[in-house]
Amino acid sequence: MPESVKTPDSVKTIAEHLVKERFRHDQIPSGKGVGVYAYFIDNPLELLPVTIDTSGLIYVGMTEDGFEARSHFLHKSSGFSTLRRTLGAILKHRLSLQAVPRGTGSVPSNISKYRFTPESETHLTEWMQKHLTYASYATDEAIALLEKDLIRHLCPPLCLTAWKNKQALLIKAMRKACSDEALASQKVQ
Repeated sequence: MPESVKTPDSVKTIAEHLVKERFRHDQIPSGKGVGVYAYFIDNPLELLPVTIDTSGLIYVGMTEDGFEARSHFLHKSSGFSTLRRTLGAILKHRLSLQAVPRGTGSVPSNISKYRFTPESETHLTEWMQKHLTYASYATDEAIALLEKDLIRHLCPPLCLTAWKNKQALLIKAMRKACSDEALASQKVQ
């Protein structure tokens, strides 16, 4: 299996496209297109203590289900969105978010992949719509490998795999605090 799907020049070209072509939450492309996407923050200070570079890039992902289907703005549950869980963990105290298990039952991922209460999800969505922009690049060429290439090239701070993220321990600690809160809320019930 190849470690990279694109040449360094083509990864750079796609990365440049993502950085230039940003849209607000109400401009997400519709349809079944597949490819890669990126999220950016308008003011990097909004995510302190996580450090964001001046481009504002925070996350790179991929979709095989269509850009609209993977819009972290439109799907109002963090249970199946790594980006929303991570943002919520960082913003937990500032937005007074409450973490709960993703689902019922004793499956370990219901705790580790927590979600937030409906009210907290609403606050998180409103924050995202106010502060984030989005970019996409449609392609059907080995998008999982392309996603990894872009993460290695762009080093988005909220992506915890495919590159040596120096902030990963900090982010994982904030996410663990949410998992612990979800576990505690399950024991109370």
